[in-house]
Amino acid sequence: MDNQNQKQRTAAEQARAERKKRAAIQRYIRIAAIAIAIAFSLASLLVSCSTRKAVQEVAAQLAAKKAAQAAQAELAAQQEAEQAEAEDSGTRITMSFIGDITLCSDSYDTADDFEAVYAANGSSYFFENVRSIFEGDDLTVANLECSLTAGTEVASLSAMLFRADPSYVSILNNSGIDAVSTANDHTSDFGSSGFVDTLATMDVAGITRFGENYTAMVEVKGVQVGLFSLNLLVSYDAGVDYAADAAELISSLEEDGAQIIICMLHWGDRYDEEVDDSYVELAHSVVDSGADLVVGTHPRSLQGIELYNGKYIVYSPGAFLYGGETELTETDSIIFQQTFCVRDGEVQDNADYEIIPCTPSSTGTTNSYVPDIYGESDAERVLTKIYALSADLDYGISRPSQAAATTTTAEADNTASDAAAVTADDSTGDDSGAVTTETDDTSADTADGD
Repeated sequence: MDNQNQKQRTAAEQARAERKKRAAIQRYIRIAAIAIAIAFSLASLLVSCSTRKAVQEVAAQLAAKKAAQAAQAELAAQQEAEQAEAEDSGTRITMSFIGDITLCSDSYDTADDFEAVYAANGSSYFFENVRSIFEGDDLTVANLECSLTAGTEVASLSAMLFRADPSYVSILNNSGIDAVSTANDHTSDFGSSGFVDTLATMDVAGITRFGENYTAMVEVKGVQVGLFSLNLLVSYDAGVDYAADAAELISSLEEDGAQIIICMLHWGDRYDEEVDDSYVELAHSVVDSGADLVVGTHPRSLQGIELYNGKYIVYSPGAFLYGGETELTETDSIIFQQTFCVRDGEVQDNADYEIIPCTPSSTGTTNSYVPDIYGESDAERVLTKIYALSADLDYGISRPSQAAATTTTAEADNTASDAAAVTADDSTGDDSGAVTTETDDTSADTADGD
């Protein structure tokens, strides 16, 4: 009986153990199923995140591509608009004009003459303070008042003879000056052979030159600029019809395709601030014949400026670099800078201009032979002088009022009752080297000439 009970207990225990085992197996299966489900969920989540990230990256790339395309389209539209505006407003060309430059002394025997300074400092020294202005414009024009020759045969009765060694042409190459007039009373000091040497020297150096009985044509921004000059000092009293000569040269330049015509006239008396009536009449005639700007040289002193029939006449910007004296008599000069606008092949009237007051010597009356830009006080003095001198001319330009300068737009009446209205902008520098200039942005119609 005991054995039977024992067997029953053993069987019951085995049954319980088997149930526990099956229960444990089932728990393990459930746990494994849960773990597998969790693993699948995690995997799905990871895949989903990766997919979302990929989708986001693709979306970002598409958005960036669309933005770039939009920017390119906007830029193209802007460029097209600017091109259309440029075509509508015309081609703008900025030119700088200065007076006499004499690259030598007339003594050759002093320790502080031009030649000694050249030997000590080299060719780049002389224009170092103004070079950036000339290199920043489209064309710079000057009057070269000396011969570039090794010849010594004198052919002039002048008390002053100016002969520079041909190597001095490197001064021009290092100046930013692009073109020079040779129509004056010193390029032939050493005869026809010296004059021919001068022209040949400039040709080799790549300097454009123009003068008596010959013109020059320069292409700037696709625009043909014609240049010519006349010397009134040699034969002015001999009955020469300079107005007719100018008209003929202008006509020749026009036939050759010149769209802008510049005239330089060598005239007047040294240190004379008053413009002779005959010169005014000639300048007006030159404009009437088709010149777009007239610039006078020789007086060394400043003279007034006119706006006649929409064209400027600068009667004398003063000497710019004068190697003939170690001590200067006149220390004021200007750079006259004009921005021409050519639209549909025609030069527009009343172009913008800027007056930049300068001195031929950075060291005052003791000649350094280094032109410099005036600081505020001297620049203001020169500008005041220019407008005062201009007021004595029938079509003289007038300085804008301070209110006009502040707003950059105002009317400046010329002396004549029917003279032009102009807009202007006046900016002032300081004595520490800042540039003080006077700028006129002319916009209205000018008066009719004589």
